[in-house]
Amino acid sequence: MPEEPEVEFEVDTTAAFSEMRRNLDYARDLVRGGRYLQRLQVGAFDVADLYRAAWVQAVSAVDHWIHRELYDRASAFASRVSADRPAKFLRIEVPMSLLEAVLHGSAAMEEVFRSHLRSQFGHLSFQHPDKIKYAISFVSDVSLWPTVAEQLSEGHTSKSVQDRLIDIVKRRNRIAHETDRDHQADGVRASIADGEVTDTIDWLEEVATAIFEVIGPPPPLEVPDVTEGDVGQPRSRWTRQSVNGTVEAISDTSTGIAAKQLLAHADANQALFKGGVSAEPSAGVYYWLEGKRRSLWSLYLTADRPVITLNLNPIWSRNPQLAHRMVAMLRTQPTLDAALLHDDDVVVQKYPAIELAKLGESAETIKTMLNVLDLAIRPQAERKVSDN
Repeated sequence: MPEEPEVEFEVDTTAAFSEMRRNLDYARDLVRGGRYLQRLQVGAFDVADLYRAAWVQAVSAVDHWIHRELYDRASAFASRVSADRPAKFLRIEVPMSLLEAVLHGSAAMEEVFRSHLRSQFGHLSFQHPDKIKYAISFVSDVSLWPTVAEQLSEGHTSKSVQDRLIDIVKRRNRIAHETDRDHQADGVRASIADGEVTDTIDWLEEVATAIFEVIGPPPPLEVPDVTEGDVGQPRSRWTRQSVNGTVEAISDTSTGIAAKQLLAHADANQALFKGGVSAEPSAGVYYWLEGKRRSLWSLYLTADRPVITLNLNPIWSRNPQLAHRMVAMLRTQPTLDAALLHDDDVVVQKYPAIELAKLGESAETIKTMLNVLDLAIRPQAERKVSDN
């Protein structure tokens, strides 16, 4: 069984900040490549386009870093009860489906909250100083730009820092959307030199470092314990043994047949069982997905309506195409299709519930469900299934 990947953190930094530095170094490599080709007097293309690409890369590096700091820090605040939370963090809106998933033990807070943050903020760009301030405000109460200006060398003011950043972003947009043409000069492409690009990259790193220093380190994540039979909480978790007993008692029903086959699939794929804390038997089932334990489906053996929920939302947040392929496969079977109460674009962002009694009524329905799970675990299985 693969080991959980370990992330190495630099002293006084975060994985997100280290990644940003690597992305900025890549922008510097583009500049160095341009200089080399310029010395060779390459005429097949405009070498200055490498400098323009480096400019866009540098701005994108900061944008991506702000996103990651927002997701990482907000997730840490959500999962660490003892941490002091910024005022604006408490105004982040979350859907009831997220709370239900956490309360019933079918998903970890950090996982589902991070997925929600991506759906809420992922489409935004954090490049303009106002947008950066907006993102940081959810994870820090610091007065951002005045404090950053103080952190930088003498002569900087909040306005001067923001003005230069605005100019850099405007040039980035002109490169990306207008091929760097100056409409006030008859549409001629603006000149760009390696030195000004290097200065811009260095300045962006200096500002990012100042931002990082003024907002301080994030609270450490409280990693949830996903061992079987977890006890000692205010409400004891259901163990695998107790759930097996419940399933065995109804093994001659369609509900029991479906539950047994689903649990057998989990065992065959070395999935981890995490009992829920609800009044009736429940559990989340964690498979190895992309090198990490992730909850793929959850089991609720309630007396009135036993169901499983298929945890599509976290998959959609990381791989929308895969989530849509899973829904398309579900729709090939009438019983499963009937359980999807919304259009595909909505379903992929939810946790659709499927009644175990209906799931176990036919071998074909169960087979389709297991094929969908296989598609999530091994996307290439889609081709194997279609070949059968």
